[in-house]
Parts: sequence; structure tokens; C-alpha cells
Amino acid sequence: MRQLVRKSFVAAVAFACLLPASAQQTPAQQTPAKRPNIIVMVVDDAAFMDFGIYGGEARTPNIDKLAASGAMMTNYHTSPLCSPSRAMLLTGMDSHRTGLSTIEEVLPPELKGKPGYTLRLEPGVLTLA
Repeated sequence: MRQLVRKSFVAAVAFACLLPASAQQTPAQQTPAKRPNIIVMVVDDAAFMDFGIYGGEARTPNIDKLAASGAMMTNYHTSPLCSPSRAMLLTGMDSHRTGLSTIEEVLPPELKGKPGYTLRLEPGVLTLA
């Protein structure tokens, strides 16, 4: 009987010593996922083809290096006005779909309040903010 207890005790201690080695890491011990490094550049008076990386004649070595080491976004929307540009940047949608396509001072009266011309985000338009 005593020998059986001793063997059981030794087996239990051996099992207890090996148990931590077989355990998976807890989330706190795991290496955290690398967060993306995102740069958004807003440039005035520049067209798509003005940058060297897109075949433009202007020398833009630093922008070219950034583009070569990251993702190049080629589907974008632009506007000469700040509010529609911001709405497009935050929603990823064309300004007419967001409701912010122009400013009130230049909006013809017959378009005011019509879809795409409400001068505020349309219901259901989601933003990054």
C-alpha cells in the first residue's frame, strides 16, 4: 500500500512539473500584433500624375520611397472644397453619395435638399470618426 502511495505521489509530482511546459501562452504573454503604420497625405494643387511614382515629371524621391515600401492607393476622390474632401476621406465615398458635394454659397436653389446636396452626411453614411 505504501509503495502504491509513493508511486502515485511521484507520478503526480512529475505530472505537475511537466504541466507548465505543455501549457499555451496566455494572451498577456503573447507578442502583441504589430499595429499598422498609416500615413495620410493631403496635398494642395497636385494631380495624380504629378508624382514620380505614378510617372510624373516632378522629382519626388521621398514620396516615391514611401510609396515603394507601402501600399499605393489608386482609387480616390477629390474636390476643390474642404468639406467634400473631408467627407470623402472619412467615408471612402464620392461626395455626392455622402451628401456633401458643395458649399451652400454656390449651390443652386433648385438642388438644395435633393439627394447628394443636403449639405450634411446622408443617413446611413458611416465614417472612420
